[in-house]
Amino acid sequence: MHELQRMQYLDAMGIDSFVPRVILPQCKAATVCELPVEVVDMQNASHALVDRDAGGDAGFRESDGIRGVDQAPGNTSGHLNSGHLKPASAIVSSLLEKTEQRPRRESSSTEPSSTESSHAKSSQTIETGRAASKPDGVNREHAAAENAGVGQAQDGGNEAADVPVENAEFSLSLWRVGENIQVVDSRQPGEALPTHKLLHNIVHGMKFYRDNLPGAEILHWPLVGAKDASWQAAEQMVQGFLDGKLAAHPTTTFWLMGRDATRAVLGSQIDYAQQQYQLVELPNYSAKAIVLPSLAEILYDAQLKKPVWLALKKLL
Repeated sequence: MHELQRMQYLDAMGIDSFVPRVILPQCKAATVCELPVEVVDMQNASHALVDRDAGGDAGFRESDGIRGVDQAPGNTSGHLNSGHLKPASAIVSSLLEKTEQRPRRESSSTEPSSTESSHAKSSQTIETGRAASKPDGVNREHAAAENAGVGQAQDGGNEAADVPVENAEFSLSLWRVGENIQVVDSRQPGEALPTHKLLHNIVHGMKFYRDNLPGAEILHWPLVGAKDASWQAAEQMVQGFLDGKLAAHPTTTFWLMGRDATRAVLGSQIDYAQQQYQLVELPNYSAKAIVLPSLAEILYDAQLKKPVWLALKKLL
C-alpha cells in the first residue's frame, strides 16, 4: 500500500500515525520531507474560496482545488508524479495571501432592525409608565425589599465561602481495660514507641487492672476510598464504631488521651487545652470521660506523668 493512502486510511479511522520515540538498533534513521501535491489552477482555486466565504452554492469543489496524488486523473496506481508536483507550503501561502487581500464584509445581522427597536422602546415606555403610576411609598418599599434580599444573599454567600471544611486525618489505639474502662489514645503512625507498655504500667501502678493488658485495636481515618474526609464524617465513624463495641459490653469511664482522640469522641469544636485533666459527661454512653495527654506525649515529656497521675486519682 502506498504511504499516502495508508495515512489517509488512518486519518479516516481517527488513528494518529505512529512515530517512534527512540531509534531501534540497526534501524535506518528517518528523514523529514515535505509531501508533494498536484499542481492546480490557482486562479480557479482562489475564486472557489471567495465563493465559499460569500455563502455561494458552488463551494470549494475537489475538481477545482488541491487534490491528493492518489486521486489525480489517470493515476490509478497511487505512485507519485514528481514532474507535476509542487510543495504544499507554497500553495497554502498563495491561497492565504489572496484571501487576506479580499475586503471583509460586515455582517448586517448584528444591527437591530427598526421593528425590533420600536418594540423595545415601546416596552420600556410601558414599564416606565407602570412604575410611575404606583405611589412613591410602594416603589420605595419594593426597592428597599429587593436591596435587603440581595444584601442577605451576598452576606450568606460570603459566610459560606469564609467557612472552610477541615479534613481530619488521624489514627487511634483502643484498649478495653477490665469491665469499666475504655482507653482511646491518639497514635503517632510510623513511630515505634512503647505506648502499650506505658499504659500497662499506669493501670497496674494505680491498681485499675491486674491482668495482662489486651492488644490494642487500631482505627484509621480517613477510610480507604472515602470521599468525605471531614471531621463531621470522622466523628460519625468513631461514634458508630464505639456504639457497636459497647452495645454488648458497656463501660462507665473513658480515657481520652491526646487531641485527636478527644476531638473524635467529644466533637471537633471541643477546646482540648481547656478540657485537659477534666471530667466530662458522655450522655450518649451513660459514662464519664477524663481528658489526658496522649501516651506518646507522656513518653516525650516526662513532666506530664505527675499531672496525669493526679487526674487519674479522681477516678479511684
